[in-house]
Amino acid sequence: MKTSFMALLCLGFSVLFPQLSPAQDHTNQLDSLVNDGLPNNAPGTVLYLTKGDQVLYQKALGKANLELDVDLQVDHVFRLGSVSKQFTACAILKLAEEGKLSLQDDIRQYIPDFPIKDQMIAIEALLTHTAGVKNYTGLASFTDELKRKDLSPAALINLFKNEPLEYEPGTNYKYSNSGYILLGYIFEKITGQTYATYIEETFFKPLGMKHSYFDHPVNLIKGRVSGYSQRNGRYQNAHYLSMTLPYAAGSLASTSGDIQIWYHALYHG
Repeated sequence: MKTSFMALLCLGFSVLFPQLSPAQDHTNQLDSLVNDGLPNNAPGTVLYLTKGDQVLYQKALGKANLELDVDLQVDHVFRLGSVSKQFTACAILKLAEEGKLSLQDDIRQYIPDFPIKDQMIAIEALLTHTAGVKNYTGLASFTDELKRKDLSPAALINLFKNEPLEYEPGTNYKYSNSGYILLGYIFEKITGQTYATYIEETFFKPLGMKHSYFDHPVNLIKGRVSGYSQRNGRYQNAHYLSMTLPYAAGSLASTSGDIQIWYHALYHG
């Protein structure tokens, strides 16, 4: 799931500056690199560079809102797009760790009305984009009109569940948002919680990710930035997209600082 306005988490700086340490001050060097490459009067970018728990560099460039001429800040909240899939995958793995599912389970154990295909589809195949389930965002039925509608997870699955598989599960790889829609629905069925509630209670709150959310458009989210797209070299406001549609494949929002908390937690078990 693509998003037209996203935070740039500058992991690439670790390649450009492999010898950085907290004691060293490379601010001028990094500023020069950043200022040469990123405009300051366009939809903005947040850069956040850390080593362990030490923040080495953070900077916001560009605008949070073009119409109001509001500068971007490092603690502004962005849509994560497909970075959300990390949380969905970890939720499934946590349920597997708790013995509530197996990665080798047929998805029909949890979604009985999913049509029987020629082959069994295992949960693991959904996680690894090897299930052959068609990507619903590429279907003709995923129209601009539909993108404005709120759909339940079951209704969303109805968009693609009758499509034939693109290949035998486990024999190929093709990126598919549909697989992560199915994963979100599976752990809703197992836990009895909504996707938004489970992610908040299981990950955001315990880790202290206080600026991370399911991106409900009607909720007031402090620091949430505007979205833009570019057409013929000019910026325009991004078209509305109901966050029920990216769902477990791309509906979360966060800050660069909170994402660093998440990555630190992953790397440390």
